[in-house]
Amino acid sequence: MLLFVIGLPGCFTEWCAAVTKRFAERAIGVGELIEANSLNEVARGLIRHGAASAVVRSTNPNGPLLAMVAEAYHAPIVPIGNPGQAIADLIASQGIPFPAALRRVATSCAAIANLRSVLGTDALVLGREQQSCDTALAIGRHLRIGLNESDLDVIAKEALSLAPLVQGIDIKNWRGALAADERTAIEGALGAYLQGVISEDTPIIWAPLLFSLGDGQEQPLRGAIDITGLPRCLLNGPDILLPPGRWSISVALQFSPAAIEHDYLVEISGCEPPQQHVIRSPESGQFEGTAEFTVSESGDVPLRIRLSSLRAAFDGTVTLVGAKLLRCEERPTTPELGDMPLEERALEISVGPIGQ
Repeated sequence: MLLFVIGLPGCFTEWCAAVTKRFAERAIGVGELIEANSLNEVARGLIRHGAASAVVRSTNPNGPLLAMVAEAYHAPIVPIGNPGQAIADLIASQGIPFPAALRRVATSCAAIANLRSVLGTDALVLGREQQSCDTALAIGRHLRIGLNESDLDVIAKEALSLAPLVQGIDIKNWRGALAADERTAIEGALGAYLQGVISEDTPIIWAPLLFSLGDGQEQPLRGAIDITGLPRCLLNGPDILLPPGRWSISVALQFSPAAIEHDYLVEISGCEPPQQHVIRSPESGQFEGTAEFTVSESGDVPLRIRLSSLRAAFDGTVTLVGAKLLRCEERPTTPELGDMPLEERALEISVGPIGQ
């Protein structure tokens, strides 16, 4: 028997998994807790512990694992809680930098949104982050593993001592101490998920802070990128998963006068089909370009955008303003290039899948 706890990374999900494990220990003798985001990780965990049953805690389940969860007899427990608290927990307990913590939580939100769309009302969704007897009781009753109300009450009281939340983090004070661009990044990346349903009217906005300078992830992108020097990758990111479906992306870039003399390569990976766009801005200023792609049900590769210069430059800057994503219910007809407003042509100069 496998019991699944699938939620945002952080202390609330860890506590819910510990509570689930305590109920399972009392009812059916299940005493193992496995952290896994794939079927292979589940199998390795069972083999490592020599167990046939376990509680599986997951924060970013891939497509095959989600399919297994959807067919499981026991519907999962889904601790969502407060996404901001999850970010704060990752930073405080693991020392993860803010951009990386936000990327992890945003990816987890996408996986949970996909799970909820598959399961409907079967899962126990814990939207309020509260380490309490009432929450523990809700978990025990949801499991339906043969415990009577007296047993449930006893274990729920014991649960208050399990895996306490990280102390000293006041989410209101923590959020108030964030820089303006950090608050904007949270609202853009997570706001659509907080509405419960990702639709054509709820954009996901990836702020520049979620991207990295050059090919690495060590330096968050802030401000203009100096293109002076040899051809190279100028920026990449954000390496965040999206829920399955068809999407459109609009990328806004700011080109300095010296930067418009050059061609640039935009690559989009982690989608079907992967794409390359060779662009040249027709004049200095801000321009937006759009592309469409599909994220498959089994996709577990995060979306990545790379912008590279194609020849040496002696001067000039390029600034990423942001990327906006919208779910497409139906594939729209793409207008001819000549019919597009000038500001929409920047990424449409050469469009096509890689290899074509």
